Amino acid sequence: MQVNSQNIQPERYKGHQSIYRNVMLLFIISLGLGDYFKIFSVRILYLVTLALIILSVNNLGIGSGSVSNAKYRKMIKFGFFWLIYSVITLVFAVDFSLWIHQYKTLLLNFLVVYLMVKYIKSVNDWMWIAKCVIFLLVVMVIVGFWEICTGNHIHFFDSMSVSPRTVELLQNAPFTFYGNINDNGSALFMCTVIMTLYVVYNWNCLKYKEAYFILGFCAVYQMFKTSARGVVYSLPLLLAFIFFFRILLKFKRSHSRNLYIGIIVAIIYMILLALMLHSPGYYLSLLKGKSEYVSSGNYDSDLFRLGLIWNSFLSFIHTLGLGLGPGQSIIVDGINLHNFYFEVLFEYGFVGGYFIYQIFKLSFIKKTTLAKNVDAMIMSMPYVLILLGLSSSHFFSIKITWVFLTLLFCLKYGDFDKNKVVANENERILYDI
Repeated sequence: MQVNSQNIQPERYKGHQSIYRNVMLLFIISLGLGDYFKIFSVRILYLVTLALIILSVNNLGIGSGSVSNAKYRKMIKFGFFWLIYSVITLVFAVDFSLWIHQYKTLLLNFLVVYLMVKYIKSVNDWMWIAKCVIFLLVVMVIVGFWEICTGNHIHFFDSMSVSPRTVELLQNAPFTFYGNINDNGSALFMCTVIMTLYVVYNWNCLKYKEAYFILGFCAVYQMFKTSARGVVYSLPLLLAFIFFFRILLKFKRSHSRNLYIGIIVAIIYMILLALMLHSPGYYLSLLKGKSEYVSSGNYDSDLFRLGLIWNSFLSFIHTLGLGLGPGQSIIVDGINLHNFYFEVLFEYGFVGGYFIYQIFKLSFIKKTTLAKNVDAMIMSMPYVLILLGLSSSHFFSIKITWVFLTLLFCLKYGDFDKNKVVANENERILYDI
């Protein structure tokens, strides 16, 4: 009896996809935990990434041609160009070893984006990765509450290098799997935003809504416990921009004018926030470099961060806008810039500037196939990143940043919507969400 091979192929492909999905789950989790867990001194992140690359090549091929979406192909091609251009900036590098270290970080960030973009073929694939992020958020919240309740930490922090007041503040603060408490605050924020997008997108058919509300509340509580100012200040800014873009989407089609309107709204918010926190004399003293108007323990930190940005800007001008090169802003200032947008711009020049432009472009275009609340959240994020990127000194390096940005781009530019399915079973097996 002759067996029809066409009936067997979908089952075999479905088995491959099941393995692929499970490895993708491990991949997303390892992006949050991989810097801590190791097997024989090798980070789990590297092992899972290698496994996912092998599966990706076997199942979907390699190169931008294996990606069906034109926008996704542009993302991959730009990533390759960014990697090549970064090699050229070696001409301006002061510290070669630091350049190598940061270039490896850039390469791994690109692999995160590349592997996710190749995987996401349908809305179900996007939802699967979002569920992986939610699972990671659950783990982070559980570990965070263990740290808050016990005063123990997975990551050791040197209590001898900080003041007794800071030790008291950090003793019961959640670090989870990050050595820097600000990094944890940023990761919690981004994972919570992804969870919110998932919940809003699936609201009509979502089960256990109360569980998501509880998880979100616990995550926000831990964000405040980190005392990461950029994260805390970003929460009301996010709500303000969602409200702003929700109104904008209701009355007119979005376009590039949103950039100017959004920046004006962000500036007004930051001015109001600044006046609520300190007196005008405080900010004048920052500009003058004097401390007679000190009103909080954050004065030295604020002044220091302004100096970091200014020194790197002067060095950036000397490169004629070509960029200092990966990691070289640390050489200029002796420490990371603590500013995501400026770090990308100063180190990668016009290429970094184009990348920042693409982030802000998320707010230019209205996607009619997305629910207005979902689209408003995506359109808000470029402006929220202005403040969010201030807290963490490793915002560029932590991998959740790139999971977060990739999911935003894919949901915005993906040629799928909530009701769309892939007709060809052999092309993509869809799973129930």
